[in-house]
Amino acid sequence: MEPTYVDFSRSPAGTGNAAVKIERGSAGAGRLELDNGGTLRMVFTVPEGERHDQATLTVTGLASRLGRSPGHAPMYVTLNDSPVIDRWTIPGGGDLPTPCAFAVPGDLLRPGANELTITSAADARTRLWLYRVTLDPVWERGRTERVLAAREATEPVLRYETRRGGAGADGWRAGPTVWVYVDRGEERLPAQLSWQDARGQDWSVTFEAGVNAFYGHCRMRGARPCEFRGTLTGRWSADASPGPAPARYATWEGWGGGWHRSNGIALLVGDGVRPLRRVAWRDTFGNNGTIGFDPDGGFIGTYQRVGEGPIGYRGERLLKG
Repeated sequence: MEPTYVDFSRSPAGTGNAAVKIERGSAGAGRLELDNGGTLRMVFTVPEGERHDQATLTVTGLASRLGRSPGHAPMYVTLNDSPVIDRWTIPGGGDLPTPCAFAVPGDLLRPGANELTITSAADARTRLWLYRVTLDPVWERGRTERVLAAREATEPVLRYETRRGGAGADGWRAGPTVWVYVDRGEERLPAQLSWQDARGQDWSVTFEAGVNAFYGHCRMRGARPCEFRGTLTGRWSADASPGPAPARYATWEGWGGGWHRSNGIALLVGDGVRPLRRVAWRDTFGNNGTIGFDPDGGFIGTYQRVGEGPIGYRGERLLKG
């Protein structure tokens, strides 16, 4: 079975091995919003002669909040009219998208066309927001997520229009255009990012699923910290970006008592104009790094791959590129 998914976190929604029909719902703003009784139908194909012991269905979504109370949007899932999930409520209260994995019996899959439906309960009091739905053979768990991550990384240069202000400030005002590009050659987009520029201004943000927006806080020089929001207004491949040129570095990783040459890194963070004092990030896989820049343009810091201990990390600015 080919990678099977629908990804509403991108606009327009991305699909793999799936034809999609929406009833009583609307797609936009990086998600599908289903009304009570609304349904997402996915028709996908299992090749003739292919058999599966089990499949793993992963639904990333939330039940939108009811004021200050948790959302109420139980969902039902069927495959070829057979029940898989009955009145499941996505946990989390409606604050953040949450991935939920479910086992699908292999005998519900049939050669040829199959139909998966996700339905919000008729008595739902809030909307069911769906960001991504994937289906993988049980022995290839996570395959579709890896495929999606690789495809997303083909356009890793991100541009955001921003606002700052919110609570404790005199309303919202336009902020700077922010560029985001952190490339260690690992085909991962950022999940969190913070930086300080040469004027001492601090910024820290967390990205929504699909990097369509971010939310965080900032501190201007001599001012109190305030909220900071960004909306994605463009994304490009590294060789097609119209933005400022990224800084590129030769890099070394420190472990085992010595320094070892690594793949290098390209960085474009912030407005692309002011030099940076420091950058820290965590990618969508959980890898994280933090670096501080010296006056000569190099940096020193640490890096940590998910499931491993921290290692040293240093870089020297390349004069070209």
